[in-house]
Amino acid sequence: MFSTTIIRALLPLFLISSLFVITQAQWTDGNPYDPEKLTCSTGQWFDTVVADRSPSEPGMLITSYTDVGDCQRGCFESDYTYSYWQNSTQKCFCHQNREVYPSQVGNTTMITDGCWTGSLARLDYLRSDFNSAFCTNLTTISASQPYIHEYTGTIKGCIDRCGYPNSTSTPRAISVRPIFATDPNWQTYVYDCECYDTSWIGTVENAIPCGFGVRHMFTRWYSSGGQA
Repeated sequence: MFSTTIIRALLPLFLISSLFVITQAQWTDGNPYDPEKLTCSTGQWFDTVVADRSPSEPGMLITSYTDVGDCQRGCFESDYTYSYWQNSTQKCFCHQNREVYPSQVGNTTMITDGCWTGSLARLDYLRSDFNSAFCTNLTTISASQPYIHEYTGTIKGCIDRCGYPNSTSTPRAISVRPIFATDPNWQTYVYDCECYDTSWIGTVENAIPCGFGVRHMFTRWYSSGGQA
């Protein structure tokens, strides 16, 4: 188990950056508001992120909200990119770039768990151009091989690395799995990132609770503003 000291020491290294629901982006002052769940964090990680604020990376802690929707909207309207919501304490934390360290991805107990179990905290990206799908136990995601398979430090970093599809006909499937890399060149916690230029073959029957070592699936559609 990582100590708080180790977690804090590793934080700078990782600033590099549910069920399948398609949402229509809303707009506030010309900026897209489209929150999408990335993952759940452990309560320990949430406490560390809140406590580790600094003048250069201040973040914002809010204790007056009563649900995750208020947290998402409040962080967005305060010009933040990410929101954390801890349901057990009803604490909201806003930040520009701080994601969950891979070893601190929280283990959920149900397929539809929105990070409500125990002290887990939910991490949302507030200006998404992708959709979050369920986590899966599939080892084969597509009939084709991934065109990118590498390690990244953040979930959003993997999604951005995968880019956009070239047409509107087929979405791009993205698999992100928090693991401990045994490759001699790594030997650390990472996100195992796979990008597929096809839709993935999973169904809700393949869904399992999300957590460490589990594939988190995302879908990205064609965008005229960004292409592979």
